[in-house]
Amino acid sequence: MALPTLITVVGTLPAIDGTPARGHVAFYSSVPVLSSEDETVVIPSYKLAVLDETGAFEVAIPASDDPDWTPVGWTYKVVVNYNGNKYTFDTVIPYDAVDGEIRFSDLVPALDGGSELYAAFSHTHEGGGGSTAWNDITGKPSTFPPSTHTHPQSDVTGLVADLSGKAATVHTHAISDVTDLQTALDDLEDTIIGIDFPVDSVAGKTGVVTLVKADVGLGNVDNTADSAKTFTIAQTTGLQAALDAKADDSEITSLDSRVDALEAAGSTMVVRRSKITSGNITLPNTAGSWAALSGGPTLVIPAAVGDYIEFNVMGMRTLGASSFLDPAVLVSGSPVRYSSTGTGTPALEGNPETYPNPGEFLGMTTIFEFEAESGDISGGNITIGFGVKANGTGTLYQSTDYPLRLRVTNYGPVDVA
Repeated sequence: MALPTLITVVGTLPAIDGTPARGHVAFYSSVPVLSSEDETVVIPSYKLAVLDETGAFEVAIPASDDPDWTPVGWTYKVVVNYNGNKYTFDTVIPYDAVDGEIRFSDLVPALDGGSELYAAFSHTHEGGGGSTAWNDITGKPSTFPPSTHTHPQSDVTGLVADLSGKAATVHTHAISDVTDLQTALDDLEDTIIGIDFPVDSVAGKTGVVTLVKADVGLGNVDNTADSAKTFTIAQTTGLQAALDAKADDSEITSLDSRVDALEAAGSTMVVRRSKITSGNITLPNTAGSWAALSGGPTLVIPAAVGDYIEFNVMGMRTLGASSFLDPAVLVSGSPVRYSSTGTGTPALEGNPETYPNPGEFLGMTTIFEFEAESGDISGGNITIGFGVKANGTGTLYQSTDYPLRLRVTNYGPVDVA
């Protein structure tokens, strides 16, 4: 299959400020073209050339006036898209371009002149001496309408300054200057007048209404604080009955029994506490595993199997992207019991009360309570500190402004339900 003669179109499209344009040039064929030799049909289609970083392009397309193909002299529609702008024109791609190449700047819009088309190539002029009289040219158009195109704001001399001056100009318009404005206002007034407003007055008042307590049935209401009010048991429905019922409450009786049992066993409650005001701790990188917080605060308290132990923590920490804490019983420096589970295996992300929620700081207030077992005790004591799983991005504060308070209490062998 033989194609029409291929002609290479080359060009460079700079913007008006000299910078390379961005976009593409598309050549659209307008008619089916038949080969005179083998009846090959070239269907209407297009060829797209994308501008490179210098604004240049190169594309090879069939000539539109190859005499070996019919019809001869059809045109391409050229569509140029650059820097958000667009313009189009029709042109002839000449088969006899020198060395098979033509510059884009040499393509001119083809004009309908009857039986011929005008382009940069494949046309002749009558006359001699290198010039032709205007009247000797036949088939010329009577008008020269401009092709559709756009201009950026920067192409219009003085436009920005003029618009800026317009924006700064203060002026007024009368209602009559605005087309149909008075009619629209009259229609709006008629619409408002026609609305049936359901409220005619408030508490019998019209106009600018100011309400007092009596207007809304609150004449007996005052602003006395609850703490400043006095009342008797008789004024409070059911209070005496509730107090009488509490006097015999089984929970009170049970608590009395526990206290009596503690006194009978000769047990004494032991408390150890600490307020740490220096030495902020950067949570270490534990490689994704739980471990004892090295260098972290601990409290040691005497204990025996069966004692009821309670550990309280009050402090503040930063919220590292992945830094989890869990109060823990430590034996020989290793966690043997975690607050989150009560066992030697912590929950996935530790104690929920120390979880690093989104934000910057976390105030921690948590309680760890358990009944002492033999595995918790070393040398007659229980040591309580922290387990940690972190990547080194969090801080446990121990400072004057942000102290860390710890308290551990041994209640002795208390019957805890």
